Amino acid sequence: MNKLEHKISDELQSEIDHETINHLIVKNTINDHTYIVDQWLLDALDDEYKKGTYSSRKNVDALALEITLRYKGKLETLEKLPNEKYQWRHDWAVADDFLIDLKRRPQWSNNYCISSSGKLQESYKMGQLTHVVGFTQNIENDYKLGDKLTFKCEGILPVDDVIRIAEDKGSFCLLNKNKFY
Repeated sequence: MNKLEHKISDELQSEIDHETINHLIVKNTINDHTYIVDQWLLDALDDEYKKGTYSSRKNVDALALEITLRYKGKLETLEKLPNEKYQWRHDWAVADDFLIDLKRRPQWSNNYCISSSGKLQESYKMGQLTHVVGFTQNIENDYKLGDKLTFKCEGILPVDDVIRIAEDKGSFCLLNKNKFY
């Protein structure tokens, strides 16, 4: 192997390692995370619903992973963009170049409901979103005090792959769970 081939090989290995490490961080963080439902979580979910950005209170329950990871100090985001009220373009900044949108798949469905491809493309082009992570959880709605929530990462996809393979339904897209790796 000549010097150029060796340099390219080292750079590719570094890139693969970086990507692999981020995937492992995400999967292990989600799979190892549990949360016992308490009044704090119920209040946090109610407060999120009161913002008026969700069509139903049950839809807000899909934020339990994001909210509890942040509460436990396991999740961070980049600063909000200057023209926006809050950071909504990604849920988790694993690294400056690994920005995640967390999506919970309902147990009754084989599909994830994803933002419209236009919103995904816009956030991607702005450098605010790089990957979509699919997960499930043992209890999806109607949390009771003392319930133990557990989560399972089903996979991670780069945003450009999601845009390419998701089924566009107009205001949202559907992505089959089998597309994640």
